[in-house]
Amino acid sequence: MNNGLIFVIAFDMLSAAQSVWLGSLLQGVSVQHSLLVIFSVVALFFMLVTAYHRDPWPAWEARRLMLFIGLNVGTLATWLFLYESLRFVEPAMTAAVLYGVNPLATLVLTLILAGSLRGLTVGRVLVGVATIVSMWLVAHTVLQGNSGMGQQDSKASLYGLLFAVLTGCAMASVNVISKRIYDQGYQLHQLMSMRFFLLIIVFAFYGQGLGESLGQNGWAFLAIALLGNVVPLYCLQKGISLADPAEVSYVLLLTPILVFVFQLFDNRLSLSGYSIIAILVVLFFALIGLKVEQKALRRQ
Repeated sequence: MNNGLIFVIAFDMLSAAQSVWLGSLLQGVSVQHSLLVIFSVVALFFMLVTAYHRDPWPAWEARRLMLFIGLNVGTLATWLFLYESLRFVEPAMTAAVLYGVNPLATLVLTLILAGSLRGLTVGRVLVGVATIVSMWLVAHTVLQGNSGMGQQDSKASLYGLLFAVLTGCAMASVNVISKRIYDQGYQLHQLMSMRFFLLIIVFAFYGQGLGESLGQNGWAFLAIALLGNVVPLYCLQKGISLADPAEVSYVLLLTPILVFVFQLFDNRLSLSGYSIIAILVVLFFALIGLKVEQKALRRQ
């Protein structure tokens, strides 16, 4: 295992803990307020790091500007969709869906950007089909009320599942775009300092009542920003810079298992054998997918 994948595993563990905490916190706090405060702190941190290092920036050009615009759009979509999904779906099931969709979305984006289907092997197609089947199993578990959150309104559950799928697609776009930005010569802290502008601007329009949210949850926001975002995002971006995006997307699939372990300490959720089975099925196909990707990369 290369060093990049070790960083991604560290991200898995930290983001799993964050997902469970967020799932509990977001039951009574504005999603917009949470995103605005948490990522303002994250952005400020990486701006200070960038100012401290004073590394030279590659020359700006239209192509590089478009990459950063795409990164900001993908970042906004990733976190908005994730926070919305966590309001309605068990954290482990949200993680299973988004990380299950991520490898398939990464493959599709990679092929589109390459402008060729040459990399579409039989193994990759079969893994893609298996991924879709495993996602159906997760959706069936949630909609039948067999997940850790029990029976819920079907529309709310579908809403949460849809946003989990969209989160996986948005995360795949961020991974692919980030890899291309690194290939242009940018440093990790430079990328991170430029990543959250659109998110902050959009949610600045939802600042009404922010003072009350800060008064009640200020320390929680700060802890999630630093321990749940700064450190794990650094690990993820470091992993992306050292590993292939397809490999990263499959190692990320370890996260649902870790989320399930952490959510055992959340009193809102009950232990569900159905959730365990659905998550294990996703993980099984993830491990097969990782082997297929490694074989495909060796042939290239």
